[in-house]
Amino acid sequence: MDHSFYINSPTVQSAGYSTYENCSLGRIQSTAVGQGLGEPPPRKPGKEPELTGMSSKRVILIFGAIMLTVLGIIATLVFCVFSEERLQKNIQMNKETSANEIADLKKNLSYIERTTATEISDLKKNLSDIQRTTANEIADLKKNPSYIQWTREDACKRRGGLLHSGKCFTAHLSSSRNMTYDEAVAECVKHGAQLAEIHDRVQQTLLYDFALTKMPAGTPYVYVWLGMEYKHSTSTLLYRSGMEKHSNQFQWDNNHPQPDSSRKYIAIEVGDDGDSKIGIWNLGKSGHEHGVMCEKET
Repeated sequence: MDHSFYINSPTVQSAGYSTYENCSLGRIQSTAVGQGLGEPPPRKPGKEPELTGMSSKRVILIFGAIMLTVLGIIATLVFCVFSEERLQKNIQMNKETSANEIADLKKNLSYIERTTATEISDLKKNLSDIQRTTANEIADLKKNPSYIQWTREDACKRRGGLLHSGKCFTAHLSSSRNMTYDEAVAECVKHGAQLAEIHDRVQQTLLYDFALTKMPAGTPYVYVWLGMEYKHSTSTLLYRSGMEKHSNQFQWDNNHPQPDSSRKYIAIEVGDDGDSKIGIWNLGKSGHEHGVMCEKET
């Protein structure tokens, strides 16, 4: 006797089998699913099977990104190589340009130096001509008597002196009577001069008037050392040149010349008190007077 029945078995379902079973006496027909038991169940229409692992679309994207990266690296390297080459070319061009500019500057500098040297040479020549011309003109002026006279007078006036007979006379006076003969000599030497000499009465009056203009304020009279010596044996005045002139050719003060042989040095008395104090004195070397009259060749 054959028996057949339809069974929905939870046990079988839990084991992964389908819920459909045909049973007959002594035989069970089953369909296995999942977990590698028997054949897989048939696919339902309209549903794509699920893929395991990475999809082909994602693989394409990754591959594209890698290629872009590689291309970027290659482009960067090409740009760097090109930039380096260009930089080297620019450096070389700059070096060549600088060398040319330096060469031009050296040429210009050399030209300037030659030009400057030529100009300096011309200036020196012109200056030499001017100097020669000036020297000739000065020589001609110096030969001119009026120029000589004017130059001497001007030089003498600037020293505060009086020009007479080619000599510049200066007076160095003080209000105190404290200058010896030796000090008078030293004073004239200090001014590059020597004691003044009087050769006649005209010159005596001229120097007297000049000494009046140099008298210190408030001083009524002064005694001024001169350069001659009185020679008692011959009653003459002895000059530095050795020439002698008789004493009566000059105006002496009262009671002079003194007979004392030690009184052989000469001074002139100058006053502005109304008295005619213009006479010559003969004095000792240690006498003290107000100052000295000096003379200097011009």
